[in-house]
Formats: sequence, C-alpha cells, structure tokens
Amino acid sequence: GRTDLATAEAGIRAAGLVAKAAGASGAGNKGEVTAESPAAGSIVPEGTTVTLTYTLPKVTVPSEIGRTDLATAEAGIRAAGLVPKAVGSSGAGNKGKVTAESPAAGTKVTKGSTVTLTYTVK
Repeated sequence: GRTDLATAEAGIRAAGLVAKAAGASGAGNKGEVTAESPAAGSIVPEGTTVTLTYTLPKVTVPSEIGRTDLATAEAGIRAAGLVPKAVGSSGAGNKGKVTAESPAAGTKVTKGSTVTLTYTVK
C-alpha cells in the first residue's frame, strides 16, 4: 500500500475517483494510510469517493505540574497541540497551582487529545 496520505490521494484522483481523508489514532507513522474504503482492487464507478484512513501525529505531553498560574499551564498544553481541561481541587498549595496532570508528562498522545490539569482552588 501507499504510505503517505498525499501520494495515496494523488493516486485516487488519477483513477477518476474522489479522495476523502479520515484521521485516526493508532499504530503507524504520522500520515501513513492504514486503510481504504472501498478496498483497493474494487470495481467502482468513476467519481466514487474513496475514504483513506491515516494515522494522526503523536505529540508528547509537556510537564505543567508545579506551575503556579493555571493560564500559563493551559497555554503550555495548547502549544503542544493538545486541549487543556482544568479541574479544581481543594488540596494543599497556592490557589491556581497545578498539582497533577493526566495523561502524565512525557506520554505520547494523538495531537488534539485532552490533558486534564488538576489545580488548587482555595
């Protein structure tokens, strides 16, 4: 099979078909086509849409634990291509201090994933 999305799309268009890309998390290199529907070799009318499933890029969760400003921690998560979700906790520490994050810093996740930041609300 073709490995990169751009090459696969070009091949689909050259055959008189319409390419539709659908990203999915999973094993494989970023942008690698892992499936197509209808399957290769199927006889279909010209203009048929072929859905190409490809792997989304992975990013590393940054460490934001210990930040004393929640907004700065959220900005760090966004800068990594992730979505922050803040959850208040009545634990010890200064108000707004990030005390935990999930998934943990250093974890490889699909770009666009949510990272939960637990912060002190008192």
